[in-house]
Amino acid sequence: MAIPKGAVVLYAFYRGKGLDFPLAKENYTSFCATVKKGARIQVKNLLTEMNEEKVGDYLELQLDHLLSKLDKVTNTSNQSLKLAWGDDWQQKKCIWIANVSALLHLKRIKNDDNNGWLLCDHNSYQYQSDNGAVAIVADANFEKGARKMKKIQGKTV
Repeated sequence: MAIPKGAVVLYAFYRGKGLDFPLAKENYTSFCATVKKGARIQVKNLLTEMNEEKVGDYLELQLDHLLSKLDKVTNTSNQSLKLAWGDDWQQKKCIWIANVSALLHLKRIKNDDNNGWLLCDHNSYQYQSDNGAVAIVADANFEKGARKMKKIQGKTV
């Protein structure tokens, strides 16, 4: 799947599973600021009821619960999220991104290959296999990136 020019896709990863948040490029900065602010307010409010370690445990528990339901679907399309999480899937997707941000803030997870953020733009190419595995190639030369993706997919180039 190619990302249109003028758009970006922000992925929020937790334990190797990434949910995508497609955005107009000009909305990216304000979206990230809103997520960060919301996550910090969430942490601040939870700290009135429990210590920092328990807050991290609580946020991870929420994400682990959401993740366990995602294991029952083959991808993270909106249809699959609705199937896995029910009619309030959009709210749960917001919980996902807020909790990833909060866990990064609390230093419970690192921004690495399995957790945190990945930003893709129109120079990126995404592929999702039938079993849910996602490969993303970011390359300034889109055609070169598409050839890399085909190689990842096991197709001849």
